[in-house]
Amino acid sequence: MTLWSTSIGKKAVMAVTGLILVGFVIGHMLGNLKVFQGEAKFNAYAAWLREIGSPAVGHAQVLWLARLILLTATVLHIVAAVLSEGDVQMLKGRAVPIPADALAATAERAVSEVVSICPAAPERVEQTAFSS
Repeated sequence: MTLWSTSIGKKAVMAVTGLILVGFVIGHMLGNLKVFQGEAKFNAYAAWLREIGSPAVGHAQVLWLARLILLTATVLHIVAAVLSEGDVQMLKGRAVPIPADALAATAERAVSEVVSICPAAPERVEQTAFSS
């Protein structure tokens, strides 16, 4: 039994990733409040963000690691939410499987709408969208 196979596991993933995302929002807010302390303090904070962990790690590597963690947490949070909601709908007997041809038709319709909005390069959109 894996973490993804249980409803509790998906909710645990959502809880942990939610805490990571809320921690980022609070930290980001506190960092942005430095703007009220003056330009020098704000610039010092920005420089500190890029230099965290040096000289042990390279310039801005910790910042990129934080970005990667945030991106991963966001994706995991959304996937766990969608899968958890699907489990709920299936248990309630309301889940309806979507046929593959319906998904393909929706994708083709979306591409044709993009082409109608951006007629400048329709051949490029068509080449990249369904090329095999």
